[in-house]
Amino acid sequence: MSDVFILNTGQTPPEGTRKPPRQPRWTDTFAYIANPDQFCRHNLNRYGSIFSTGVFGGTTIFVGSAPAVQMALNGDLHYTEIGLPTTTMTMFGEHSLFQRPDLHRQRKQALRSGLAGQAIQGYIPKINTVIGQRLQEWPTQGKIALFPAIEQICFDVLVPLLLGIELEDAYFQGLPIGSKTSLKQCYKTFFDGFYGLLPWKSPLTAFGRGLQARAMLIAFMQAVIRRRRAETQLDPSSDFLAMMLVSQQAEPDGVFTNDLVENQCLLQLWASHYEISGLVSSWMYQVGRHPQFLAELRTEQATVIQDASLSTSLTSDSLKGMTLLEATLKETLRTLPP
Repeated sequence: MSDVFILNTGQTPPEGTRKPPRQPRWTDTFAYIANPDQFCRHNLNRYGSIFSTGVFGGTTIFVGSAPAVQMALNGDLHYTEIGLPTTTMTMFGEHSLFQRPDLHRQRKQALRSGLAGQAIQGYIPKINTVIGQRLQEWPTQGKIALFPAIEQICFDVLVPLLLGIELEDAYFQGLPIGSKTSLKQCYKTFFDGFYGLLPWKSPLTAFGRGLQARAMLIAFMQAVIRRRRAETQLDPSSDFLAMMLVSQQAEPDGVFTNDLVENQCLLQLWASHYEISGLVSSWMYQVGRHPQFLAELRTEQATVIQDASLSTSLTSDSLKGMTLLEATLKETLRTLPP
């Protein structure tokens, strides 16, 4: 089974149409969480690219064919809607991008200026400076635990770019979370809360602890926002939060409400941190497995960037010229998505 038909109410399905194979099982959720890749591959091989499961309760249809995926992504509430578990939607909150398609488009468009174009060009020197400093701390010989090392660099890069704050302990004085280490741990607890299966708010459950961490992080974001608003002048191109605050000042009744700003600070840092850490770690792993591409990537970099100082010569345009780099990143996203 690989084709999907959208039927109107009362419409008779074409001859030969059948429901997705496989009966949902109460063990599906546990099997999926234990090993999502194995769960999907096993059922794909046995039942084809469309099959029924009981993942996260009810009936959950897995689709693996291009037409079916296109249908699902283009549903726009006509025949599809977001069906994430209640616990997941609670952790995201009502101001996330995981909302109705119209709200998603509105919010994504409003946030675009802080995550593209001129903003990215301004971020590049800061990103390269932090990466260069942190790489100096890596051992030159022996093995390294790749993801933890990458995750540390990504956190140190993203927090200043998204929130416009320093990561020294002195900056955290007077804030609800008192250090960079505590902030990272709070985010980890928040992240773990997404895997809570039952909406029990007890601190004995991952979901309950995640909700507590979420409340603490929101309080932290509120305090940071108050501190940023007290600055004499905000440059919207300096960081993501400054962009939102300047937009809010320009249009007080616009999309950037206080709640949206707070929640975007929370969610953008969470999403960017873990997704970028996962992508970069997987990319380095893939390049390590295929060392023949490393020499080609270095040659491409040397060709596109003549200056040895990446912090001054690397631009958005030069990145666009690195077609092999882009291809390897896309292949990593295809084979080892974060």
